[in-house]
Amino acid sequence: MTKEEKQRLIEEVQKTLDKHEYKQLASWGDGGSEVWECSRPGSSIYAFTICITRMGIAVMGDVDGLVFSVGSNYGMSFLAGNDVSYYIHSKLEHRCKETELHQGRFQEYVAGEIAKHIRCEIDLCHLEQVGVELPSWILDHDEPVALDNMGDFVAHARKILDVMDDQYDWFAECDNQIDDAISATTSEDAYALDIEGIDFDWADSPDFMVPKETLMFRLFLVNEAAKRIMAQKEALAA
Repeated sequence: MTKEEKQRLIEEVQKTLDKHEYKQLASWGDGGSEVWECSRPGSSIYAFTICITRMGIAVMGDVDGLVFSVGSNYGMSFLAGNDVSYYIHSKLEHRCKETELHQGRFQEYVAGEIAKHIRCEIDLCHLEQVGVELPSWILDHDEPVALDNMGDFVAHARKILDVMDDQYDWFAECDNQIDDAISATTSEDAYALDIEGIDFDWADSPDFMVPKETLMFRLFLVNEAAKRIMAQKEALAA
């Protein structure tokens, strides 16, 4: 998560919690077990309860439910920590770690692999002879290429090539697969990509799956609420 993305989420959750109030419903023992209600008076929108027990932490309500594998020995200060995107997220139970496809990262990888194949395996001289215009990134290994631009080039080559040309079938298949790659939204869509002659080494490829943005919003929401609860506690103790 970039600094810009983090700052955007922080500002969004601060606005969401602008009129929320925090009420302690229960507290027991000496180990920090407690229950807090976080809600806007008269509204259930983004209203939730934080329950901290010795065996774990659960957040329930209008946040789809979050369960952490740490308990009261970590306490409210854990939820109020500064490393939301890595540390706090890492303590979520596995079933709560919702992910989604990072389309930019996936498309960049696919475009790079197709470009590599075209440079090494396709007869570029023949393409030029039949009238296919070659973009600069075809010849420049260091120039990045967007999948949209790759799709435009492949579609252009497919249109120029005669259907009886030896290279036509490959460009036709690649054209269709690029459309599938651009519309991919899940890991299943991504790993189903199959273009003749290209070995997509998914085992060594970048990790295309990232935490869902909606999950990160909820984590930052709980984090901000925990910060406000900690400040409320400190004010009462002063």
